[in-house]
Amino acid sequence: MQIHVAPTDCGFSLEIGGDYFRAPPCEFRYPRDIWQAYPAKAALIRELAYITTLATPLILEHPRVSYDTPRPLLFERYRALFAQAIPNLVEAIPAHSSSEVFARFHALHHHFAGNADTEALPLQGWNPRRAVLPLSFGKDSLLSLATLRELGYEVIPVSIDERMLPRGTALREPLMARLRREHDLECLSLVNEIQLLSDHEVLKTPPTRLYQVQVHFIYALAMLPYCSYFGAPLIVLSNELLPGLDKVQREGYLLPQRYMQGEEANLEMDRMVQELSAGQVRVANPIGALGNLAIHTLLHRHFPEFGAYQVSCHLEVTQHTRWCHDCERCSHAYLYFRALGLDPLAYGFEHSLLDGSNDHHFVTTAPLPHIDDAHRRFLRGEERVAAWRARRRGEEFPAWTPQQLDEATDAADYLLALHRQAHHPLETAAHTLYERLLRPHYAG
Repeated sequence: MQIHVAPTDCGFSLEIGGDYFRAPPCEFRYPRDIWQAYPAKAALIRELAYITTLATPLILEHPRVSYDTPRPLLFERYRALFAQAIPNLVEAIPAHSSSEVFARFHALHHHFAGNADTEALPLQGWNPRRAVLPLSFGKDSLLSLATLRELGYEVIPVSIDERMLPRGTALREPLMARLRREHDLECLSLVNEIQLLSDHEVLKTPPTRLYQVQVHFIYALAMLPYCSYFGAPLIVLSNELLPGLDKVQREGYLLPQRYMQGEEANLEMDRMVQELSAGQVRVANPIGALGNLAIHTLLHRHFPEFGAYQVSCHLEVTQHTRWCHDCERCSHAYLYFRALGLDPLAYGFEHSLLDGSNDHHFVTTAPLPHIDDAHRRFLRGEERVAAWRARRRGEEFPAWTPQQLDEATDAADYLLALHRQAHHPLETAAHTLYERLLRPHYAG
């Protein structure tokens, strides 16, 4: 498999050649003025060409891949993070096993056109109160946006269009216009057509989730041109607590539910961005100490002007207009709206998700989690606190037993407690803000 990369006026294009598989050029495209002003184009293309195709030879089960770009500076570190995440990637695909994917991953042979030079972002001036935020219009990035504004940061939101989710993209376009109109926030774009080369439907291969790791690299490293253009020395990720808690995986592995959204991977992303920017740009994750219930409480009780934008991320698999109504995220959002005394129908839900039909999306209605499964145990505690509060507001749970509906947990553990150490001044300030705002809620 041969991967050919060519610079463009707005980024770069990438095509796949060779006898085994061919694909026409796909673009990685920035706003033209932002890309033209970026002083370290070749270095970033070198990294992104590998990142964006990291999973493609694995999905196609091709053992050799040749790039006409130099070896990425952070090559081994990308591979180390990917390897850590493999049990997550096969979790929902019974036809895959970690051992089989591990073996294929480590057997991959890469050839590059020489070694990377040490070109990094030249020294420049920065505004320490300015931040770049990848914005999906999900609850997590919306709370990050609200937090940054509350703390006095100037925010540069970036919407990433991966061309894999056309319905979701179409829904977000009017939200971007509303954001500009209502909050004077211009949401910039980043188009990543290359993500299609890791889509199993495009590649005509069996279903896979091997493409998920590279998305997290892009959310951090691909933000550097925006940072340079606006003099913003901070990239803000929006990874909540739950994906970073240990979960017993299908094959028996005990590791974070989504390794790439956990604390260890976030800290490594910070180190990588610093290396590519000569130490000038950092990565921070203000919401990393918060669970789902706390995020919904903050977003919809304290920042409703941003909570009003929240949408589901599963819109490609439904005919509903805003929420898919059949996933864990939608089910929990509905429950937490009811716990907060908010009408889910006013937020775009079209029917109840607590009538028993969605019980398979709740941990509370399943057998007790394993003693070491911190992810499911925390989620179960959140659900029970929320259900207890929703019942006080008249909600019925026809399929839940009285034992499942007993609170039997301290709400402060799921609303007030901050479960991660702060690693950046933004995170410290965010934790202080969250504790002040959440304290009145934990007693009821």
